[in-house]
Amino acid sequence: MTEEEYNRMVDLLVKATQAGNLEWVERKGRFTATVNGCGIALYPDYDPMIGNSNYTLELVNAKGMVFNTYSIDELSDKSGYDRLDKLYALVKDSVYQIAESERKILEGLEELAEK
Repeated sequence: MTEEEYNRMVDLLVKATQAGNLEWVERKGRFTATVNGCGIALYPDYDPMIGNSNYTLELVNAKGMVFNTYSIDELSDKSGYDRLDKLYALVKDSVYQIAESERKILEGLEELAEK
């Protein structure tokens, strides 16, 4: 996969996740999704020795075998890291419904405070 194709894939993952058209699930600290019978895994990591965060994006074939791994760290590729960070936040929100839950909590607290 060329760099251009990789960037296009990440952009499409963001768009499909934002639109709610890609179902992500969490398994053992990894978020996974399936597209046309092939898997995608996204997970964060942190190296405390050098204080560096990274994201790993794995592509898995229909037989369940990882055929490509992209590990993007914050120090060597800030823009690539930021793109995966945005995707990770969207995925996490879609799985845990964070924004919706926060909104419900705030609405409930406002109702309780007005009583």
